[in-house]
Amino acid sequence: MVSRVQTAEAFDGFGKVERTHQFKIYGVLALKDDDATEVTFQALVEGVCTALRTNGTLNSTAEESGPPQVPVLEPRLFGGVLVHYCEIVLEATEREDA
Repeated sequence: MVSRVQTAEAFDGFGKVERTHQFKIYGVLALKDDDATEVTFQALVEGVCTALRTNGTLNSTAEESGPPQVPVLEPRLFGGVLVHYCEIVLEATEREDA
């Protein structure tokens, strides 16, 4: 799941508004030791981070973004099921006319 959690705005002094959006990307995968899901989940998190890090304009929808941060990476109960859980935080900046 991807959600925008905040946006800060400032005038850039050249007739534009700089908007910096913070997004959280939430990841969940059922935890099953027999299937080595820890290895799978860690690889998925790294894959998402690599994709975000190497696409700094987010397919030309942002002036710049990143690098991604992973402040939460832990097992959790989700709907009564033990899962791997992570939050990836990404900031993206855009400029538009004031």
